[in-house]
This record gives sequence, structure tokens and C-alpha cells, in this order.
Amino acid sequence: KGLVESCLTHELPMMQIPVRLFFAVEVFFSVIGNASAQVAYYALALGDAGCPVSHEITTQSECQTALAELQRCHVSVWTGSTNSLPMYCSHRPNYCGSHDWQWNKLTIGNIGRSDTVPICKKREVVYYALALGDAGCPVGHEITTFAGCQTALAALGRCHVSAWLGSHPSRPSYCSHIPSCSKDNWAFNQQSSGTSGRDDSVPICQKEAVHFLRSTESIKVANCTISIQ
Repeated sequence: KGLVESCLTHELPMMQIPVRLFFAVEVFFSVIGNASAQVAYYALALGDAGCPVSHEITTQSECQTALAELQRCHVSVWTGSTNSLPMYCSHRPNYCGSHDWQWNKLTIGNIGRSDTVPICKKREVVYYALALGDAGCPVGHEITTFAGCQTALAALGRCHVSAWLGSHPSRPSYCSHIPSCSKDNWAFNQQSSGTSGRDDSVPICQKEAVHFLRSTESIKVANCTISIQ
């Protein structure tokens, strides 16, 4: 099925349309077949400590993608783990060629830096629980921050008044919940590999929502309407 574009002159099976919103953030919509996945990359202010919960970019490769789409210089990378930089993906606007972007693996206790902006993405997220005894979420579906785990449990309506935080192989990796709501009824396990499940715990996961266009529907991108025929 083809794409119908009310204000574009080309047709491609896969395309990216850059759009500027009122707050000057570049948004890229990828339209593939009859599914439209919407992701918007944006930068916060200098000195900010990190992205809002669920807006984090959690892979180094996507950090590069975001910087490219935002047309920010990213030729020299610093990678490591420190609390003196924003977590995950960040950029130094005035230092092209000299550690102009960073990938920080530390996700707890981060503070901002006056020459650095966190790079984030706005997306729709669906939270879900796996079965009792499962060891962890599918790759790419992990909730990798303590705050993100809290947000997910609240969104799912699960009790989360008493937390266990640490690193242990006998708990699911990252975010998990004990449905009986006993003591330590949720956990954030910083050990991300080699973990096993627990018969009283369910891993809590997330995935990006994907919207499907039916033949009678369309999406609005700036002044353009895209629909399916």
C-alpha cells in the first residue's frame, strides 16, 4: 500500500520527515508500511542532570543516531561511568572535536555539568509484567533506572511502598515486583546479567507503543497529512 502525502512531492517506502516544533526541537517520524512509530529527539538545558523518566536514550548507538538527527557535532566521544555527567547520552555544544559527546553508564546520583546538555527522546511507552520466576525482560525492554521502575509500577497500579536496591544474582535484573505486596515489594537490581528469577517476583518491562494506520486514518506532521492507500 502506498503513502499519500498532502504536501510532499516524493514517495518512498521508508522516509524521515524533519519537523520543528514551537520549542525548536527537531522531530523525526519514521513511517514504514502501515505502521508509524513516532520518536522525537531533543536536548535539555546546559547543567541539567538527565532526561525525564522514560525519555532516556539507553544505548550508545541510539545516542549517535539522536545526535546525527539533531545535526549536532559528534566526532569525539567520551565513554565511562561518573556522577559528574548526566546519565547516558549527553553533548557539549561548544567543543566539537574534543569529547563533544558522552556516553555515561552511571544512572544513579548523576549531577549536571555547566558545559553539557542531556540528549533525550520523547516516546510513548507501554509497561508490562512478565511471569513469576522469569529472570528478566527481553533485550531492549529493560527499565534501566530506579526512577523509571517507580514510574512503571505506578502506571501499572502496583504497590511500591518498600524497595530493595542492590546487586544480586538471585533476583531478576533491573526492575521487578512482588505481587503479594510483602516487605520489599519491589526491587531494582543493578546486576544486569547472570541473574535468575524468583518464584515470588515478576520482572517489570517496557516497550515503545507503535500506532498502526488503517486505510481510513492519517497522521499529521507539521502541515502535512500522511495516510495509507
